[in-house]
Amino acid sequence: FPGFVPVLRHLNDGTRFANVEEGIWTVERYLSLIAGELPRLRDDETGYGPRGKDFIIHVDIPRDIENAWQVLQADTTLRSALGQRALR
Repeated sequence: FPGFVPVLRHLNDGTRFANVEEGIWTVERYLSLIAGELPRLRDDETGYGPRGKDFIIHVDIPRDIENAWQVLQADTTLRSALGQRALR
C-alpha cells in the first residue's frame, strides 16, 4: 500500500503536485527517481540483473512498459532528469 500517490497538474508555469504533502520531493526529483528504476531492472550490462551487476534475479519487462519508457526517453523535459539518475 503506497504512502503517497502523486497527482500531477500541468500549469502555465510548470508541473506541480495537485496533492502536496509536507516533505515530498520536488516533481523533478520524484520523476527522475521513478524513471530511473526501469534501467536498474534490466538484465543487461548496465542493469542490476545477472548479466549486469548481479544484484537481482532476471526481471521480464512487459512490452507496454518498455514502450512507455521509450516515450519518456523522447521527452526533452524529462531527459535531463533521467540522465541524473543513470547507473554509475
